[in-house]
Order: sequence, then structure tokens, then C-alpha cells
Amino acid sequence: MTNEQKRIGRPLKEAEPGKRVSLGLKVTAAIKSKLDKAAREVGRTQSQEAEVRLERSFEEEAAFGGPDLKRTLYLIAAHFGTAGQRAAMAAGRDDWKEDSWVNDPDCYRSAALAAMEALLFAQPNWTAEDVRLQIEALKGRAMSHLASAGKIKF
Repeated sequence: MTNEQKRIGRPLKEAEPGKRVSLGLKVTAAIKSKLDKAAREVGRTQSQEAEVRLERSFEEEAAFGGPDLKRTLYLIAAHFGTAGQRAAMAAGRDDWKEDSWVNDPDCYRSAALAAMEALLFAQPNWTAEDVRLQIEALKGRAMSHLASAGKIKF
């Protein structure tokens, strides 16, 4: 048996459809505390809460179109949220949370640009010319959108 085939732990056992089965799982103390707190808040057992969260992770992955697209969308969200919050702090609004700064045009603009930048530079095998062309295309789309909204005239 090679190292690739060798498995650690108990042998896998096929679950019977329609039956509930036990799942052995080790987690850190921090994860256990979070899970316990979440379970108490919604009136579930620890096992029920863990099952709901595992199930949700699979549903989320499927809804996002798979793990690669999910990671890309999380990348966008992380850059959007971080840049927006930083813009709010730079404007002296440390007290603004997500529900406040998203309604501020300057903070939103900063967040949107950060998300676009993350997408541009996360693309596989990008070149400076690729990014330049994409920025030009985006500029054209924005101008077209503004024109059709009656905001500018060509």
C-alpha cells in the first residue's frame, strides 16, 4: 500500500439511506465554543448545529457553482468589505459598520474599486496588457450605462 492509498483513522463505513449515523469529529476549543454558543442561541443540540452548518456549506458551494467560484466570490466580498470599512475609518467614521458605510457614496466607491482590483489581479496568467484592456472595456461599459441613464451625452 502506497502513502497515497494509506488512510488514517477507522475504515469508512457506508451509511444506510434514511438512517442517522454518528460522525466522529475533533475540533479546536474555539470552534467548539462557537458551535455551542450558536446551538444555544437557536435551541439546537451541538450535533444538530454541526449538521446544519455542514449541510449549509455543501449547499452554499453548490449555489456558488463549485469551490473555485465560491473562493472567487469570497475574495470579492472580503476586498469589498475591508476597503469600505477602511474608507469609513479614513473619513473619521469608525462607528460605521457595514449597514452604514454601504450607503455612503465615497465608501461604496472605494469598496467597489477594491473588489474590481481583486478580480483583475486574481485572474489566471494575467498580463499588464490584459488588465489595461479590461479597464478600457469597463470604462466603455460605464460610459454606455451613464449615457443610457441620461447622465451624459456622447
